[in-house]
Amino acid sequence: MNIALACFKYSSAKTFPQDVVLLAEELHARGHRITLYCRVIAAGSTLPDYIQVKVLPGAHWGNARRAGKFVRTLHEALKVDKPDILVAFNRIPGADFYYATTRCIAATPISGLAFLRRLTPRYRFNLALEKRVFRPKAKTCILYISASQKKEYQASYGTPDKRFFKLPPDIPSGCGRPADAPERRARIREELELTEKDILLLVIGNFRIAGADRAIAALASLPPELQERTQLVLAGSGNVSAMRRLADWAGVKDRVRFTLIDNELNDLILGSDLLLHPARGEAAGTAPLEALYAGVPVLASSSGGWAREIVEADSMLIPAPFRQVTFNRALRLLLSTPSKLEEMTREAIAIGTEMDVERRFEVAADIITGKHSK
Repeated sequence: MNIALACFKYSSAKTFPQDVVLLAEELHARGHRITLYCRVIAAGSTLPDYIQVKVLPGAHWGNARRAGKFVRTLHEALKVDKPDILVAFNRIPGADFYYATTRCIAATPISGLAFLRRLTPRYRFNLALEKRVFRPKAKTCILYISASQKKEYQASYGTPDKRFFKLPPDIPSGCGRPADAPERRARIREELELTEKDILLLVIGNFRIAGADRAIAALASLPPELQERTQLVLAGSGNVSAMRRLADWAGVKDRVRFTLIDNELNDLILGSDLLLHPARGEAAGTAPLEALYAGVPVLASSSGGWAREIVEADSMLIPAPFRQVTFNRALRLLLSTPSKLEEMTREAIAIGTEMDVERRFEVAADIITGKHSK
């Protein structure tokens, strides 16, 4: 078959376009021809030779107008090229499949002055695209990742069940619990100058989205005897200066560390006692699954996705709406009850060995080519 993939912008430096290539690779291996339609190829980006690339014009002032021009030009090109299937990686009306990795726009809460974002042309345009993709009478099938995504989209638009197809999680290579996990845990904790009596908490991802500020507040709420032997590592991206100021204001600046997400992230996970994920909204972020896959328990908000997986692993999920005092209380309970944390760790190790984390693109290709029985 001739299969068209479409996205507004391709950049090999970003995580999301890696999904484009990984899906294309699986489809190409099955003998299908792949064409990628996009508005922009970022400078320095690379694509495999087997992907034919068509850059379509979208020259306009403003992101919304550029995206609108691209959608119109894309459908004009498809009338000429006549691919068998169109898989969209952005909300593109008329696509056969939408590869959904983000939260529902209509269901994403906006607080404070951020509500002004709703007034921007970009927000209104993206919301309009979302409505057209997910409206009940549309034909686009949704390749989704977490149950919370499906729940949000259906609550907002009433999209029928038959259009949703769930994909397994995709955990980055190098993650998991290797045979030498105890040794790697000991090494990373020695580097961090921690003893086995010390407690290492970890937050992974964008600081704002993953709720790093909430984690700092929870750390500051611990009683002195627990706080003195607890360290919090923030591994990810965001406003480090703001997080340092918050930790200083909360009186825990000496208990908070920062690091980038790098090749040693899995060792850092293995060295941790608990992943904190009080997320504001990250339906498809894999941090909780990466921790469980490595045998590390999770304390998370229900807004972070993967609610079913977290509960099944006997980890703790804070229900919506998020309340800081509830999260603080849960953290204090876990850290002051070693037997409970040990039980959660054993369950996480057991669950991690059973997780299906390597077949996302195989399953996606089955669905797209019609070989998947829902």
